[in-house]
Amino acid sequence: MTQKTLNSLQATAHLPVKQVIAYRRFAKTLDLLDKDMPYLGLLVCDTKVLAEKVRTDIETIFAPFLYRNDVRTADDIGLLLHETKQEKLLLDFTGIEDKESQFLAEQLLFYRDQFILNKIHLIVLCNPPLADNLYTKAYDFIAALNTDLHLHDLETHVYNQLNPPSFVSEADKEHEANKNELRAALKDKEDRRRLMLAYYNFADSAERLVLYDKAIEYYEKAKKLARKLKQKSFLVDILLRLGFINNNIGKQRRALTLYQEGLVLSKKLNDDVKKITCFNYLGDFHRFQNKWSWSLKKYEKTLEIVEKNPYKYGEADALSGIGVIFLKKGYFKKGLDYFLKSLKLFQEINSESSEAFVLSHIAILYFDKDRYKKSKEYLEKSLKIDQKLGWKSDEMNSLGDLGEIYEAQGEFREALKFYIKSIKNQKDIRLKVYRFFIIADNLQQQGKLGEAFNYYKQSLELMSEINNPSYKAQLLGKLGTYHFAKKEYKKAQEHFEEALKIGKEIEMPKIEATQLGYLGELYLEQGELEKAKAYFEEALPIFQRIESRRGELEQLNNLGRYHLEKGELEGALGLFRASLTMAREIGFVKGEAIALGNMGIVFQKQGLAQEGKKHLGQACDLLEVMELVPLFEYYSIFLEPYK
Repeated sequence: MTQKTLNSLQATAHLPVKQVIAYRRFAKTLDLLDKDMPYLGLLVCDTKVLAEKVRTDIETIFAPFLYRNDVRTADDIGLLLHETKQEKLLLDFTGIEDKESQFLAEQLLFYRDQFILNKIHLIVLCNPPLADNLYTKAYDFIAALNTDLHLHDLETHVYNQLNPPSFVSEADKEHEANKNELRAALKDKEDRRRLMLAYYNFADSAERLVLYDKAIEYYEKAKKLARKLKQKSFLVDILLRLGFINNNIGKQRRALTLYQEGLVLSKKLNDDVKKITCFNYLGDFHRFQNKWSWSLKKYEKTLEIVEKNPYKYGEADALSGIGVIFLKKGYFKKGLDYFLKSLKLFQEINSESSEAFVLSHIAILYFDKDRYKKSKEYLEKSLKIDQKLGWKSDEMNSLGDLGEIYEAQGEFREALKFYIKSIKNQKDIRLKVYRFFIIADNLQQQGKLGEAFNYYKQSLELMSEINNPSYKAQLLGKLGTYHFAKKEYKKAQEHFEEALKIGKEIEMPKIEATQLGYLGELYLEQGELEKAKAYFEEALPIFQRIESRRGELEQLNNLGRYHLEKGELEGALGLFRASLTMAREIGFVKGEAIALGNMGIVFQKQGLAQEGKKHLGQACDLLEVMELVPLFEYYSIFLEPYK
């Protein structure tokens, strides 16, 4: 980072920080594009300051460019090309004839156009609400230029930003086509089979667009007609799709009945493909309820059949389901092996929607291993496919998962935006339950307890409609942290203990270890140090076994706090340093801030005032940027003696 960049950041240090660690995300890019960019301060100003700056200086973003008519030779142009990189001059080269000079002139004009584009993008990235106004002014400025040299692409780009084409997914197109076919089929009084297929296809595209009420209505019409026409094989497909939607909207008994009816019918037909499909749906159903052995039995039934009668899609589907089970149980290597086998098969048969499902779960696997960059790569691949195909529910789920990556990297505001997008028009009750308590936890960490409780309440209300022990345990654990924050220790303990019990019962080590850590923190807060230590030491090896470095560093930090409370400063400092190293290695910014703050407290107690001030200051800077108000206020207290 250049000194100019650092100076710009320091100049805005007194302002309320609203752009979540923007300088971290853009500083490298800015250095490459513009070594002396005067607007870097905008990236870390609060919204009000930014808005005022853009209002008063909007013309100066584009107008410090001068027209020059005294440039004729290549040397003159070369000199100005160098100057332009520093002074951002706008040049008129209409009088130039020799080829070398024209070439340099084109370079200079290209640089100017790129500079304007970069200015537009960087300011919009700082504050999207100003985008329309900014793009409009940019377009007006470009349109007014008295030259057409290299401006066409830039003008077109800005015009497209102002008038973006509406995106139409494959599902949207198919739904429109299915609607037209349904109208035609309804008029065709002779071909009842055509109408049955039209009902089914219309329901299928409605389902992909998360129009579940409409999908159920037309699947039911297709089912009724299939029974009348004795289309038993097709009836199995309808029963399974109806079961899938009912499961999503929380009607799990109805879903199980439909799945079982489909399986009975497929056995009567002696249709291996239909049997495989039914077993996989039932495997998914039991997996979601964390009934691992029941789920595995169904997937194994599939694999037994495909050994005799190969069916790549069914095999891949079962393998991906088994991969999810190993992922949930913390066996990442086994899980990844199954995912990769499944992915290869889906790619061979060009099943993009299933490929997206596997990619999203590989992303979750890497997220749980704290490899956020790798996780994001897979998630973005999955999201791209979902958006192309128009699978709205899967797309919204991937957006929520992206939010979790941003949160782990310290971008809490950005994460919240993705969480909110993920629940907009979401009809899958299971996903809403999960996202609601994730949103609540995000708000709680920012100190917004009232807003957090509203989301916890919504999650609890919906939880009563589904059977998912892992979600229940996670929700109880998060609710426990809410009561902990309000110093309602008894309620917190009850929630942690119930969540711990569920985590053990369903064999999900991450949930188990997380609750052990929470209980340790609760006892530490209440001064029961040895009980706290026992819980931390029980949680630590579990996190190490499942390769959760984030969980490991949090327990190292907790054990450091135990030694700090005991007055064992050197022991505490060693653990905090280990925690800090891990946090920086995996990019867990909140963990980095906490470790720095705790190290600052140790240095303060050791009488090392400057080291204490330095580490506490770094911690507070990070926490302020992340807007984690409770932690910021806690560590700020220790900075008071230095003011």
